[in-house]
Amino acid sequence: MLILLLEACARSGISIKSAPPELPDQWRTELKVGPVESDWLAQLGGETLAQLVSEAFSNNFTLARQAAELNAAKQQAVIAGAPLYPVLDLGLSQSRHRLVTANTSDHSSHANIDLALTWELDLWGQLSDTKRQAVLTLKASEASFEQAKLQLASDVGAAWYDVLEARQLIELFEERLANLDRNLEIIEFSYRQGITQALDVYLARNEVEQERARLTQQRQSELEAVSRLQRLLGRYPSGMMTLSTSLPFIAEPVSAGVPSALLKNRPSVQAAWFELMAADAQLAVAHKARFPSLRLTGSVGDTGGTLNKLFDGGPLGWSLLVGVTQPLFAGGRLAAREKQAQAELKQREQQYLDHIFTAFREVENSLYKQQTLGQRYQSFLKAQENALAAQSLAFEQYQRGLIPYTSVLESQRRAFDAQTTVLGLRNQLLQNRIALNLALGGSIAASTE
Repeated sequence: MLILLLEACARSGISIKSAPPELPDQWRTELKVGPVESDWLAQLGGETLAQLVSEAFSNNFTLARQAAELNAAKQQAVIAGAPLYPVLDLGLSQSRHRLVTANTSDHSSHANIDLALTWELDLWGQLSDTKRQAVLTLKASEASFEQAKLQLASDVGAAWYDVLEARQLIELFEERLANLDRNLEIIEFSYRQGITQALDVYLARNEVEQERARLTQQRQSELEAVSRLQRLLGRYPSGMMTLSTSLPFIAEPVSAGVPSALLKNRPSVQAAWFELMAADAQLAVAHKARFPSLRLTGSVGDTGGTLNKLFDGGPLGWSLLVGVTQPLFAGGRLAAREKQAQAELKQREQQYLDHIFTAFREVENSLYKQQTLGQRYQSFLKAQENALAAQSLAFEQYQRGLIPYTSVLESQRRAFDAQTTVLGLRNQLLQNRIALNLALGGSIAASTE
């Protein structure tokens, strides 16, 4: 009977494996064979981005809160393991009493010292399972904290690139406004000479004013982008920040590794697995709560009239008690708690499976998106080159009277759209590359740890 109980105590309730059996050998849209990048910050932003991420790790309020939560989980693991050891308490007391009768008044003193030891034996491993649950919860918290650091690094990188794009768009708008101002001067001069029509002047002036409005709006967007970055860095969100780097273009493809590597590389997947194992330990604790418990209690002490008379050579009092407790009736609470733990374990199993397949989906989508974004970027680079050439040619032909000014406006619009699209796609490539590294669980530079 004892052997059957011990086997029941050791049995796990987890019904799934850590790795799904249907995992493919390669990603569907893999771009490069090799291990997952171990220092993607250096590739994406160099020293500047690494410094920003390091500052965020030191000052970000959300990460600091999560670090405090992790420390609390560490202390909880210590607390959960304490019942495995005996508890030793020392008690010291002194009292003085006065007894008053009709004719007398008597005083008495009493001092007492006790050393008490209490120890619950871990017969079925319930206390060990309680500690194991706390340790696994701690490991899940540690993995979640690592995921939070990766997420913060990704958020800082994404916010940084948004700032760079916003500032390059300001430069583009300023350059475009300067060109429109020059064109307006030429058109107004030609109008005074009787060469062009008043409609062309009005159209040119309209373009100038619209471009000024776009520039103003873009400056507001740039301020908001800087504020978002400053908030991640733990700085006051003033919207003012010195950054002189332009958006890079990274031609080297991402090394995605193999799908099975995602289970050990991505901290969030590890956290989900540790949470599942902690739920399994919780089930074991709930199951063993229905078994008998054995507690040893012992004490030794001395009494005297005053504290200085303790241990004066008299015999010490001692006691030893062995107690066995077997739950008999608890209104169905113990059985319900075990069934509840079983249901929570099944819930964790489904959460784990959902999490890992969501992680696989994120990688597959990001890999395919990186490929399509690269193709679109190359196409729009050519479109930008052609649009800028067409814009210059259109104004020359307008000055010679070969085309109307509306054709010039259309060519300017196409050139402007192409330039802004190229900048936007370059940022999207960087943003998706950050998201892909985050999805793969790629580590960041050691200097930021």
